[in-house]
Amino acid sequence: KDSRYKDESVYKFLSGNPAEVTPKSGITLSYLWDYYKNFPVAQVTSGNAADIAYSSFEADGTGNLTYATAKTADVSSPSGSYCYNLASGAIQRASLTSTNAYILSYCYKTGAAATVTAGTQSNIITGSVRNGWTNKQLQFTGSTTASIAGTGFIDEVRIYPVGAQMTTYAYSPLAGMISTSDANNKATYYQFDKLGRLKNIKDQNRNITKNFFYNYGAAPSSPPVLINFNANNTTAIQFDVQLTSKTTGQVFLYVANATANAALGTVPSDIYDVFISRKSGTLTYIFGLCTFSSSGSSVTFYNVQVAAGTCNTITIN
Repeated sequence: KDSRYKDESVYKFLSGNPAEVTPKSGITLSYLWDYYKNFPVAQVTSGNAADIAYSSFEADGTGNLTYATAKTADVSSPSGSYCYNLASGAIQRASLTSTNAYILSYCYKTGAAATVTAGTQSNIITGSVRNGWTNKQLQFTGSTTASIAGTGFIDEVRIYPVGAQMTTYAYSPLAGMISTSDANNKATYYQFDKLGRLKNIKDQNRNITKNFFYNYGAAPSSPPVLINFNANNTTAIQFDVQLTSKTTGQVFLYVANATANAALGTVPSDIYDVFISRKSGTLTYIFGLCTFSSSGSSVTFYNVQVAAGTCNTITIN
């Protein structure tokens, strides 16, 4: 080997895909592949491929785990649309190194009773319930085998060395990545429209954080509607006005003066939740929008069909 040349990265392949990549920094990146070896489902930083395992029960493979191949459809599952019923049998990872310390984590659905058998266990952490699922994590050492048995449904099973970090991915092969979970098991979800275009990005609580519109040609898909604000009050107070689309989750924010009539801006024709709140103070006002009316210092009108000339004028008295 010519001493003038230095390795930038060293690759190890499995079934045609990189299983380990070690750059000159020495920090190894390991990968698990699934969906018939077409997509990476897990990436581990600072861990060897022989020491990791993962399954979200979304694809065909088992991610270095052993379990019954049957899976259960459940759209509430943390990773996608499927989970595993422990009544079908235990989940096991063999051929670990007994002198190494590992992290094992999984999500279990409310009502599940899971028991982990894996050497000496410590640092057991149970997270909060989210969408009916709870994340549990522990460390173990002194065993070549780890298993999870019991009853009920579990998902997002991870095993990797202590000191490493795992990020996981799930896909819809005809669309793209539908979810990713970071090293802290915090999920992000991706939704696609019927044409395979990214439509929504959602947070771990499945709230829309980003929404994408695709308009071709001069005319938008929904005609814009001008939102008017009519006030009949002599007090110089400002109001926050928020319209949240029930269809897309898109939010429109405006600030309005109580002493003036004004056009706030335009929004697409759609169904909205409309929130109006005085910026300061607790005086009582009468809020009106279309056939809706309520009194107080703030109000929310739900499921308002906003269109040109229909429910597009807010009144305050």
